[in-house]
Amino acid sequence: MISAGLAAIAYCDYNLVEAVTWNENVVEIDPLVISASVKAMGFPAFSVVTPSGKRTVSKPDTMDEVLWKCIHERLFLYESDAEEFILNNTSLYDMIFIDAYDGEDIFPHKLWDPHSPFLKALSNWLRPEHGTVVANLHSDTEILNPDGSAPSVLQQTLPMGKYVSGFAGHTRTWQ
Repeated sequence: MISAGLAAIAYCDYNLVEAVTWNENVVEIDPLVISASVKAMGFPAFSVVTPSGKRTVSKPDTMDEVLWKCIHERLFLYESDAEEFILNNTSLYDMIFIDAYDGEDIFPHKLWDPHSPFLKALSNWLRPEHGTVVANLHSDTEILNPDGSAPSVLQQTLPMGKYVSGFAGHTRTWQ
């Protein structure tokens, strides 16, 4: 499994014991997010790796071993651009989570453009039998009427706005 953006771990309902059977590569571009996740949120420092894949900490601390129950040994947190990581990747993945909003709440264009090297490369690294990509997308339009009520169109289709509706050339219809 690979997560583009550290927040993507929430998709597993934070139950990494069940979600991480093999290895989990996490790609986070922002070093401040990595630092905060380790120092303030309890993410295991042992899981942080250099671009070459070497651990930044030589051995896990006791608290990580107790709290993470060997999962920290299968987690690899890379400080990298998601597109760069995928383009230089050599592993097959069962699942790829993409949660890549920046500080302005913008989903980078190169991660959703259907002609981008990133999306084209994803198909090379997904297992052909069951590989899945999950992307955290939210509306970039106001969906409520001025009076605060929900428009009737929500019963059929959730409008995704000009940026999100173009993700990989697809729109999503809610049933």
